[in-house]
Amino acid sequence: MLRQVKVFPIFLLVIFLFGCAPKTQQLKSIVIPSNKKQTSVKSKKISEQSIKSITNTNLHKDIVKEFKLDNKEEIKKEVYQVNDKLFVKQPIKIILNEKVKRFIRLYSVKNGKWLYNAFKRGHKWLPYMRDIFKKYGLPEDLIYLSLIESHFNFKARSKAGAVGLWQFMKRTGKNYGLKINWWIDERKDPIKSTEAAAKYLKFLYDRFKSYDLALAAYNAGEYKIIRLLKRSKKKTYWHICKKRSLKRETKAYVPNFYAVLYLIRNNNTLKYIPAQWLNYSKKDISLVQISKPYSLFRFAQETNISLNTLKKLNPELLRFCTPPSYENYILKIPRKYEEKAIKIAKNINHNYRFTFKQYRIRKGDTLIGIARKFRVYPVSMLKKFNNIRNVHRLRIGQRILLPYPEEYSVKYAKKRVKRRKKVTYYKKRKKYHYVKYKVKNGDNLWLLAKRFNVSVYEIKKSNRLKTKIIFPGDILYIRKK
Repeated sequence: MLRQVKVFPIFLLVIFLFGCAPKTQQLKSIVIPSNKKQTSVKSKKISEQSIKSITNTNLHKDIVKEFKLDNKEEIKKEVYQVNDKLFVKQPIKIILNEKVKRFIRLYSVKNGKWLYNAFKRGHKWLPYMRDIFKKYGLPEDLIYLSLIESHFNFKARSKAGAVGLWQFMKRTGKNYGLKINWWIDERKDPIKSTEAAAKYLKFLYDRFKSYDLALAAYNAGEYKIIRLLKRSKKKTYWHICKKRSLKRETKAYVPNFYAVLYLIRNNNTLKYIPAQWLNYSKKDISLVQISKPYSLFRFAQETNISLNTLKKLNPELLRFCTPPSYENYILKIPRKYEEKAIKIAKNINHNYRFTFKQYRIRKGDTLIGIARKFRVYPVSMLKKFNNIRNVHRLRIGQRILLPYPEEYSVKYAKKRVKRRKKVTYYKKRKKYHYVKYKVKNGDNLWLLAKRFNVSVYEIKKSNRLKTKIIFPGDILYIRKK
């Protein structure tokens, strides 16, 4: 206990003497930057105070020169120009990770039968698609994205409502210039939908500066990807894939594309697809311009092209004629019929052009009754034209279109006119004399009644007409007073 008491005052004395000692002046150390140029611009951030403090060195002028705004802009422009050149010329680099290899094994089953069937449908359109992507400065490899979207099926429709080769939603398609209405759906048009897809992919690449992120945004939407990039530290597609909020479909989308691209590039060794289908210099389809709405039936008859081939090459046409909103519509036909089709397109018979009458269905109406009333035959044509599947399910207030004239109705009209001529003429010639009159453009029953000094009722009765509608070319027998 005595030893502890003696040691304690000595310890206090030592602390007191040390605190009373004079303070030494602390030297401020100035760190001078090295002459070596650093590569990254971010690491060169130096405050103005630190630059002003360095006055005794020769580095002051060099540092100020390096951090001018003009020099920064020049560096950015050079880098952008280089990237732009690489972006146009170089193909997409395939990343072979485990996910991509899994899809390669999946598509290699049965010697790539899936790839063969898809290319069988769409190989004719690949040269045109390639030219469109070249026009917008995109890599040619991106044309195979439609293979994943729709398997080259132009009439493909998803559960969400996306339609066509590139699976555009209605709103997105209209934003990029595609027309969608009762007559036509350009999302199914292989050329116009490809042009819209090229515009959209160009916009996405310019925004994200990465093909992986651009492809993911094409599938999930650009705003979804922007939100995920804000939350994540690393701004890459593979890092985003780890997030739970990203759908499974989008996580598999880019690996799916890389797998298909790998198989196509190695087709010389694998031989899943015939080499002639990958020949982009050969174009088997030609384009013909047709003025005003014209019947596809009649065009097929005059050019000797089968109606099925016309429908396959023009899947965007929802009705059996070209749309009336287009003054000049471009039809796609096989190249071997090009010369004949151009001659026919210049000299189209006006009797086979379409004019339309809209009719609202009333209580008690049937499709057969409407066809008889307005003389549109056969009824099967009327069903197909208005996309009516069940004749017994017509709704009151439903609008249907009645085409005038239609080539199918010509045969029936001739028979009906002959029958009417024999019955009405022989029945009435005992008492009265009748004039045979051929209906011209602009004629109606009221004008004819005034010209021949008879009533409208008498003309209808003698010709057995149920309505006042007459057509150019019809033969009427009018009583002469």
